[in-house]
Amino acid sequence: MKVVILVLSLVFPVLSVIADEKVVNLDPVFGLSQSARFYYVGSEGNQTLRGELLVAGKGSTQFPDVCEHEGGDAQLHDAYTVSAGNTFFVFTCSWVVLHPGVNLKGTDFVSYVYSDKEIRSLVNDKKLASSISGYEGSLEEGGG
Repeated sequence: MKVVILVLSLVFPVLSVIADEKVVNLDPVFGLSQSARFYYVGSEGNQTLRGELLVAGKGSTQFPDVCEHEGGDAQLHDAYTVSAGNTFFVFTCSWVVLHPGVNLKGTDFVSYVYSDKEIRSLVNDKKLASSISGYEGSLEEGGG
């Protein structure tokens, strides 16, 4: 019995660390990357969500954009690639918005879009990103 408890106490801390990390398989691939990894840095309740492209046998490339703590920890809402002439990698972060004083309740979404044409520099295409970013929920007194 003591052995089982010891094993469980050693395994569960590792599982909680893994739960704060997500690996997303990319189809179609983005450059040479077949997956991306997202993880949190910082102290609990004040964490920044970071990500990187993973290239098998060659390491990783950090995304230049991160999702900062803004009244709450950001969540990875979605991450995917899409092919439309070029291949684009998109990731979207979300934050829960709750401000009862002005009846503001919903979710804020911020997206980042990278083109495989600029894979060496990974610059967010702000025009494309703004077209898929936004807010969902009530804006004020019964609006929404």
